[in-house]
Amino acid sequence: MIQQLIISLPMFVCGILSAELAVSLWLRYDPPKTCLQGWALTATALYATHYVFFSGAPASVMRVADAVYTMTNLAVYPLYLVYIYELTDPRPLRLRRRAVLLLYFISAVFGVIAWHFYGTPAQELVHNICRVLFAISVVVTVVLGIRRIRSYHQLLDTLYADTEERQLKGIGVILYVLLVMSLSSMVVNFLGRYYFIGSKWLAIPSLLFSCLIFAIGQVGLRQKYSIRDVEADEAKEEPEVQPVTPEEVKEEDEEKSVETSMLILKLRTLVEDERLFTQPNLKLDDVARRLGTNRTYLLRAMKQDLQLTFSEYINKQRIAYALQLMKAHPDWTKDDIAEQVGYASLSSFYRNLHELGE
Repeated sequence: MIQQLIISLPMFVCGILSAELAVSLWLRYDPPKTCLQGWALTATALYATHYVFFSGAPASVMRVADAVYTMTNLAVYPLYLVYIYELTDPRPLRLRRRAVLLLYFISAVFGVIAWHFYGTPAQELVHNICRVLFAISVVVTVVLGIRRIRSYHQLLDTLYADTEERQLKGIGVILYVLLVMSLSSMVVNFLGRYYFIGSKWLAIPSLLFSCLIFAIGQVGLRQKYSIRDVEADEAKEEPEVQPVTPEEVKEEDEEKSVETSMLILKLRTLVEDERLFTQPNLKLDDVARRLGTNRTYLLRAMKQDLQLTFSEYINKQRIAYALQLMKAHPDWTKDDIAEQVGYASLSSFYRNLHELGE
């Protein structure tokens, strides 16, 4: 009974996660969670093959399970990368759907090859090739995933003063969790599944994978923001770029230099003198509209004159004002001060106070 529970636990955790995601999607459609659902279903099939193997199924069933295992093992990490791209990449979902179909096709080809050579001397060669491809998929997923998350966070810094709730911190942590999970999988693959048949040591990878899958699922279920929400907040119109002569370029550069200086002066007056930074959830577009410009010109001016992102500039003003309030009102709590200087998130206030106030 205990042995059956051990070998089936990762499969049941994946199955429960798939059900939770199905309910969440039924209540509210969310493209990133759709991608995560695909990952969860694939992981469920993967661990179902483990259950079949350790249950001692007949050879005919084992042959099918080995083919499914080969296919899902190659697809599971790239599918999670697709999920990260859906969170951070503004390109249409249909492009990722094509990538997923291609991924399943390639994985299915290897699954058919594994089925064809099952029980032959070439079987081990096929498994070794798949182990190498699996390792490559892990490295690609972690490297590209971290890169996409960093790019997304940099975008947040340019558009929002408060980025705490919009960040993908949990997803970034999960990438390292996946790395631990993959390294554990490699160790298990190196020892061989036959090593764990009837062994009490099987409980270790079973519990480890179950806990990691549970963590991945809970982070995904609680993730509220993605690049789609950023797009909804962004200004839709961009200035048209007209071809100009070299003389016009020189005149335009001189005019832009003056315009930039005037824009920064207006920005300082609005933000610092009028304390616009005390407005919670302040966005770049809010400031651009108040200044009568657009975010493209404003970002360029801030980069040229202030060498700061929008988030860095606003938080610098907030913390400077917070330090003034602390001196002027020593009886005020930090929570009161956070509200006065415009922070909607206390964790964001404490983090910036630690980074900028010391």
